[in-house]
Amino acid sequence: LAAALLRMTGWNPTADDAPPLVDPMCGSGTLLIEGALWATDTAPGLLRDGHGFRGPVGWEQHEASTWKDLLDEARDRSRDGMGRALDRGIRLHGADRLEASIRATRQNARAAGIESLLRVSQRELQDSEAPSGRTGVLITNPPYGERLGEAGELGPLYEMLGDTLKHRFPGWDAWIFSATPTLLKRVGLKRAATFPVHNGPLEGKLVHFPIRAREAGSEEATGQGNDGPGWRRPSPEAEMFQNRVGKNLKRLRKWAKASGNHAYRLYDAEIPEYNVSVDWYDGHVRVTENHRPRHIPEDVAERRLRDVLWSLPEILQIDRDKVSLRVRARRSAGDQHEKRDSLGKAHIVREGDLRFEVNLEDYFDTGLFLDDRELRGWIRKNAKGARFLNLFCYTCTASVAAAKGGASAISNVDLSQVYLDWGARNFALNDIPVDDRKRGEGTCRTRFVRADGPSWIFDDRSTYDLAFVAPPTYSKSKGTVRDFDIRRDHRPLLRAVAARLAPGGQILFTTNAREFELELTPQDRLDATDITDRTVPQDFARSRPHRAFLIRPR
Repeated sequence: LAAALLRMTGWNPTADDAPPLVDPMCGSGTLLIEGALWATDTAPGLLRDGHGFRGPVGWEQHEASTWKDLLDEARDRSRDGMGRALDRGIRLHGADRLEASIRATRQNARAAGIESLLRVSQRELQDSEAPSGRTGVLITNPPYGERLGEAGELGPLYEMLGDTLKHRFPGWDAWIFSATPTLLKRVGLKRAATFPVHNGPLEGKLVHFPIRAREAGSEEATGQGNDGPGWRRPSPEAEMFQNRVGKNLKRLRKWAKASGNHAYRLYDAEIPEYNVSVDWYDGHVRVTENHRPRHIPEDVAERRLRDVLWSLPEILQIDRDKVSLRVRARRSAGDQHEKRDSLGKAHIVREGDLRFEVNLEDYFDTGLFLDDRELRGWIRKNAKGARFLNLFCYTCTASVAAAKGGASAISNVDLSQVYLDWGARNFALNDIPVDDRKRGEGTCRTRFVRADGPSWIFDDRSTYDLAFVAPPTYSKSKGTVRDFDIRRDHRPLLRAVAARLAPGGQILFTTNAREFELELTPQDRLDATDITDRTVPQDFARSRPHRAFLIRPR
């Protein structure tokens, strides 16, 4: 497929005046390597270790000497082609934002023997640069969201790609391959040709975007004016969203400054037409689009989402690349959110005197549940001298609060080593020792336990004074004996935790399950008080995303 795409662009690396080739989102380097093999006259299949006509089940009419002559000829042509390509200065340029992709490209290029023709570097898409000298051909195969929900999240990427082409590659011929037509429209450039191409079962399109050359010093060339990076404009309908966000910002910034909170919900789907949440993370913004109503036409929903993404940078006075998007797609029962490729974009945000690491791009959840802010405050106030259990600890933000509140011992339990490591980093950010050997006055014993919480608690023999139990609504993993369903399993779970409490101990139990009913019976011998009104912060007063109960054994 990669070889066919290159042929369709009209790029010819064997010509005396062969133009440069660029892939600004090169991934593992497939397009670049195919281009280099073409430039060196390397025969398809020359790099294969084996062929079907050899061996005990091979073709009986195979002539080994003839095959050897053909191989020798192909190797000679490839070697001579490499020499000619180097003499003519053929270079193929690639970039990717992921370090792992650049490593893979270099490794694959070495394996193919064409590493000397490639120039690859790790960089963000918006930082792409055209090679100095003549214009050339740019071809790329950006992600196009095979899974439900991903396509909506990728819209801003395609917009950025269009802007980058327009302002960084004037005079170039750009070619984009994608299997999602709606994303290709988001590029925002005039197309000259469209070719249908199949990528396995997916029907894709290779689209040609000639980038108009601009005069140096013009508004377009400098990225200024209405045709610069801000050339996309929200629709008139967006004014109501902009006004609401502006009012919320004015109100919440005063509260945030007074309380020392630098991460909070700025907009909570208050206008039905703009069914998104907007969360502020100390200079960065996460937009989450909620489930799209089935009666809303797709093009209308897309336009409203674009209104949001195009409005926020101006309202909040931030760069466009500070806004990230996730889409809450409809999922079947039992489906869970998948992790994206790791982009390594960690940010530190402040909550009062606490500091937490968040990641706004790799995961659906960011590492910090903003609606749990008051819960963390309650834990901190009630943790002095307590042996604290954080079951389903996630990134251990509640444990950090407990440590700062003077807990004497902390047990963090989670099935994910990624989250446990994240939690350890949160401890380090707040100067909380996690190694018993470094324990001194005023510090606590801390352990990080990788285990399935609902199973682990039945085997645990420790005693606790305070337990924070915040299970997922549903969870299923290879590392568990059975799935966990909050409605089905909360009673035995709470009984098991209560059995580990010291006299006077208590459980803070929370859930995000909609229409959840706590179903304790007299036989459970547990008293529960609904304290949700005290634990939902003001920036979540509209949606009230969690329920909270204080539970004590009788």
